Amino acid sequence: MIHTPNVLAPNGDLVTVIVPTFNGAKLIRECLESVLRQDYKSIEVIVVDGASTDNTVEIVSILARGNPFISCTSKPDLGVYDAINRGLRLARGEWIYILGCDDRLAGQGVFTAIAPFLATDNDIIHTKVLRMSTGLLEGAPSTPGDIVLNNICQQAILYRKSLFTRLGEFDLKYKICADWDFNIRCFGLPCKVTFCDVVLCHYDGRGMSSRTTDHAFYRDRLSIALRAYHVPVLHSVFRALRYEFHDEGKKCLEEGRIFHAVKNQTIFFIHAVIAKFERLMAPHSSKTR
Repeated sequence: MIHTPNVLAPNGDLVTVIVPTFNGAKLIRECLESVLRQDYKSIEVIVVDGASTDNTVEIVSILARGNPFISCTSKPDLGVYDAINRGLRLARGEWIYILGCDDRLAGQGVFTAIAPFLATDNDIIHTKVLRMSTGLLEGAPSTPGDIVLNNICQQAILYRKSLFTRLGEFDLKYKICADWDFNIRCFGLPCKVTFCDVVLCHYDGRGMSSRTTDHAFYRDRLSIALRAYHVPVLHSVFRALRYEFHDEGKKCLEEGRIFHAVKNQTIFFIHAVIAKFERLMAPHSSKTR
């Protein structure tokens, strides 16, 4: 028997679980049942469907009849992040969690385990996740420099909804990595980020992001960081990406993309200036950079 949480219970911050889906009839029931089993009381679920041609919406409707905190909207969209943005506009929760229809929560007590973190002044809570395709656990504390180099798995993050008021919705320019763009911008804010050592989700790990590359994001990643971060963080990021700048600059030059080649050389120059300034400000340091 599925335990039904009471979305209006006053003993916890309301979490909105957004589930974007398209033709997910084979997967959506198990995904939603993993949410229905939660013993945390304050949850709403918004299924945002992209006009599926299978019976995804019918399955969700059947589950929603006995669970009024589940809602579903279905119409054509511009991709997964367009669907998520639609869900954000409908969300009532203080916290936002995004769950793929091919994923499931790790156990019935996972939201209860992180509830103490929801009740504080945190803006982002990130956790561990289990990648089902490999059986490996993923997730560790992240710094602003880390997040430019490697994204946090989307199914491992809860966002305070006010972050979307401050920064706007996911940028549809990035078809696969809009969450990575958003995360970099979040880490560039005065933003309290906390890592919770809990396995929150079992995720599939074989979706579109594992099969293709978001070239627009990788082209813009450093520009996003430049706009978001202060000099000390940028320096650590530049240092870690030095060879990536070098290789990308050479590739751009060989392909005749002069503007992008110049941009990479400019980044090299900025890094050199910052490094030189840092050495001048710390003449007694024996550490080389």
